[in-house]
Amino acid sequence: MIVDASGEEMYDINDFLTFFYRWVFFSIFCGTLLTLHGFLPKVRTGAKD
Repeated sequence: MIVDASGEEMYDINDFLTFFYRWVFFSIFCGTLLTLHGFLPKVRTGAKD
């Protein structure tokens, strides 16, 4: 870990980026699940027809 005059600020930015990327990944993951959950029933009903 590099420590300099702006070490504190860099650490805060890294913390924010880590939280931001986790939130983005979680949002994409949930969005994908919801999309599949809403898309699969349509495919199944289409196959039945």
